Amino acid sequence: MPTTVYLVRHGESAWNAQGRYQGRLDAPLSELGLRQADLLARRLASVRLDAVYSAPLERARVTAERIAAPHNLPVTSEPRLTEIDHGEWNGMPRPEVERRYPDLARLWRESPERVSMPGGESLADVRQRAMAALDAIVLAHPNQAVLVVSHHAVLKVVLGALLGMGLDGFWSVEADQASVSAADLGGPWPLVTLVNDTCHLGDARAATPETSV
Repeated sequence: MPTTVYLVRHGESAWNAQGRYQGRLDAPLSELGLRQADLLARRLASVRLDAVYSAPLERARVTAERIAAPHNLPVTSEPRLTEIDHGEWNGMPRPEVERRYPDLARLWRESPERVSMPGGESLADVRQRAMAALDAIVLAHPNQAVLVVSHHAVLKVVLGALLGMGLDGFWSVEADQASVSAADLGGPWPLVTLVNDTCHLGDARAATPETSV
């Protein structure tokens, strides 16, 4: 039997609500984000989980801890699951990025696979480290069920890879705040069974859709 991996994005952070590029900066969950994490924990309380992994930033770690609590599981930190490093864009509101880096911001929207963030990472960098982390997790937990909490760009890249998409399809798959996706891994091919499910959130979905980060 393969390893079942639940891929979860953290709840809304204070900077998500402000429309800022967060990257490696450690913005905490907003009040809505905490509520989203609790709703996600309730959704997954009856699901078998054998292990929980999280990116180390607070918004991911707190989300993971709230999901892990009903299962009495520790949260293992995995640095390779950390959000893309936006470099010079870290902390900037989207309009400021558009003003200061108009050509690169346009390229990010139109051909994200060609962008290397100034002072940061490319999507290829993210895919290499995130898939290496996922492979290691699957290897460590054969025939088990594992929860992985990570970030927007990381999960979009991972889901794209599992679905056989290139990095040019980055904008063709979504990972909303406090969403859950799932895949059976470790067999002859990945089997994606759930993508970007937010049915547990009800009226706690984020008010502003994300189109840039």
